[in-house]
This record gives sequence, C-alpha cells and structure tokens, in this order.
Amino acid sequence: MGGGYHSRSPEELREYLDSLNRTTKKRPWMQYIIFANIIGILFVMFVIFQEKGIGSGVTFKASNKINMEEFEIYFTKSNEITTDSISYFIFVKNKSLTENTFPNKDLQVLFTLTTDEKEECLQKNIPLQYKQINPSNTDFFSFSINENEIKKTETCDTFFHRINKKGFKNFFSKGNSKFTPDLILINKNQIYRMSIQN
Repeated sequence: MGGGYHSRSPEELREYLDSLNRTTKKRPWMQYIIFANIIGILFVMFVIFQEKGIGSGVTFKASNKINMEEFEIYFTKSNEITTDSISYFIFVKNKSLTENTFPNKDLQVLFTLTTDEKEECLQKNIPLQYKQINPSNTDFFSFSINENEIKKTETCDTFFHRINKKGFKNFFSKGNSKFTPDLILINKNQIYRMSIQN
C-alpha cells in the first residue's frame, strides 16, 4: 500500500515537537522586531513633522466670517511658513448684484497677535490695494508678518522660535505659547473682528 498513514517513532515524534516549539518561539520575536521597527519609523516621522512644523503651523485654518456692507470677509494663514516670515490671505466675497470696490477709503485694517496670557506681541496696520470685485465673486489680498516686527519678549519670541527644552518629558512639547492672530476692520465707527483660533 502506498501513501497511507505512517506512524512516527518516539524519536521522530520528539524531533517533530521540538521543531514546533522552535517555530512558535521564533514567531513572537519576529513580531516584536517588526512592531519595534514600526514604532521607530513613526517616532522618526513625528520628529521630522515637529521640526518642519508639519501638523502644527501648516494645518489650514480659517478665521470666522464677518459681513460688512456688501461683503463677506475672512482670513487664513498660509501653509508656506519660513523661520522669519508668515503670510496671511484675506478673502473678500462681493455678495451684491453689482460691482463693488474693496476696501473703501474709510476702512482701517489692523492685525494683532496675542498670546493666551493676553500679551500683545504685535499690532500692525495693513494697507490694502483697491480692487474691483464682480458680483458674487471672491477676491483675495495678502500680507506678511516678519520676525523682526514681533515684540522681543521671552513669550512673543516663540512665535517664530521654539524654546529648546531639555529632558525627555518636554520632548513632545512645542515649547511655545499659543498665539491668536486677529484681523480688526474699523469702518465708519463699526468694529469687526476675525480670529484664527488655535
């Protein structure tokens, strides 16, 4: 008879069980090594993201929207951030059925930057060029904030420069305070405020 059941001798059975034990012992170690490698890769990616500012300054955040006369207005922070300059964009939608000019001659645009502790790090007038905006269309204006314009205090300086903290406990901290950029529009004794919340 061919291909039938073959009984193992005690020696063969012992060798077979030993091979199974060796296999089951190797498998968890391989899993641990793969898991450790994945954790290592994620850790390196996290460090790179922190250093590049990815995920902290670059997430696209918009302010609240305001309605001023015929316009709907809000502003955003650019995703392109350097070590000494940040750009912002003001979006203006003409909600009327006729062409309108923005800004009008009476409008004052003021940018402020404050910390959670209410320390004002910057107050800056933003000049805007006049634009004709077609009905139901949106146009935009841009302006930049430079590092040398920020007030030189220990807290304000961290808007562009992270504090270097020692110790593993502080490794995951950004080492800087939270800042709130505000855009204030003053028009005919009316004040409108837009804020980008952290």
